[in-house]
Amino acid sequence: MDLFTSNKQHFNLIGAITIGLMFSPFSLANTEGSAITPYIINGNQAQISHYPYMGLLTLNFLDQSSPNVVTFCGGTLLNEHYVLTAAHCLYASTEEKKEELERLEVAFNIETISSDIFVSNNRYQASEIYYPDTYNNTTLDDDVAIIKLRNPVDLNLIPAASYVKLAPSETYRQPDFPFTLIGYGKIAPDAYVSAGSTNQSDTLKEVSVTYLEPMECESSFADTKISEHQICITGPIMNQLRSGGCQGDSGGPLLFSEGGQLYQAGIVSFGPDFCGRPDIEVQSVFTEVFDYQDWIASVLNGTETAKQKMTATNNMDNSGSDSGGGGSLGWLTMFMLIILEWKRRRNQAVL
Repeated sequence: MDLFTSNKQHFNLIGAITIGLMFSPFSLANTEGSAITPYIINGNQAQISHYPYMGLLTLNFLDQSSPNVVTFCGGTLLNEHYVLTAAHCLYASTEEKKEELERLEVAFNIETISSDIFVSNNRYQASEIYYPDTYNNTTLDDDVAIIKLRNPVDLNLIPAASYVKLAPSETYRQPDFPFTLIGYGKIAPDAYVSAGSTNQSDTLKEVSVTYLEPMECESSFADTKISEHQICITGPIMNQLRSGGCQGDSGGPLLFSEGGQLYQAGIVSFGPDFCGRPDIEVQSVFTEVFDYQDWIASVLNGTETAKQKMTATNNMDNSGSDSGGGGSLGWLTMFMLIILEWKRRRNQAVL
């Protein structure tokens, strides 16, 4: 079992503007991190307008001497205040991790990560984190979490009719049932990346996958039992890799269509030790959303206790209609953001 811990991406604001003005795609540094995250193998370009509820979890370091934003997991918007994701993305076993999560934001309307995550109207600060008391960070049982946002998501950005809809039943539990997996993560394993190229995606990807019976799934993991609260998927082999998820997509949704409506069946949790392995059937394991609807409802109703509450103020730049300064570098950060926003709008105008 692989916990997909190596896909935190750092997007440097100065680098994004400087390189962006030279018409290069983006600047990032890939570092080892504590977040558990999977990605899309053999995926196609996805339109965010088809999945308006899709969010990208970030850590905002725009108040630092080298302003940057870190991306690490996905999530889906339940309503204007709450985002559904995976518990392993937010589990804090140390004070250092809790302090880092004080910078947690969720970004929406992200067509191009390297520019859109710097648009303040796309980003919403977190105020509270919830996950079940029974969550196990070793086995990943009950790997589900909810983020409460400090301010409601603007209805002009995501209308209420566009919030994610959760699976009303388990009718998908049948052989070869079709799903769609979406995410912002890697597009190939690290071993497949040649010198001078990258396996990081700067856009949302989607891929078609199918349901895999639990017994077939469990046989792929020597020391892991698949519970009735988890869903396994497989995918076709293309380009010598089996289609599915891996590093960069944790917390994101597994979707299916019924009656012309898309529903979320699962939350990306973990996968095999080598993403895209063609020699085994299973590609990703998901927390089954249907089994946690009572817990989700209790969080939304205010009857659950938060695992972490963020402080009311910080030194980050404005996000989600919050007002606040940018620290000693606030004026410089704001200037760079204005340049980046100007560039983004100019590029959109000529499309």
